[in-house]
Amino acid sequence: MQAPLAPIVGADRVAPLATVLSRFGAAAQVNGCPALIFRLEGEIDTVIAARIDGDLLTVRGPGKLPRTERGSALRR
Repeated sequence: MQAPLAPIVGADRVAPLATVLSRFGAAAQVNGCPALIFRLEGEIDTVIAARIDGDLLTVRGPGKLPRTERGSALRR
């Protein structure tokens, strides 16, 4: 799975992507946030986590997930 080069912004663009991805990943929680875990040959290959802050949804994929519980600031 290749990460998009630019952030995907707006409910009209995020919702269809989330729907497609949810068909292939297993639901989980990562750092207290909803996430999808994708496995390849039984091993974790990719984790995509979502964070909801008010009316904002931030989705982070591999390499973009914070290494600590703190996370990163949301912006519009």
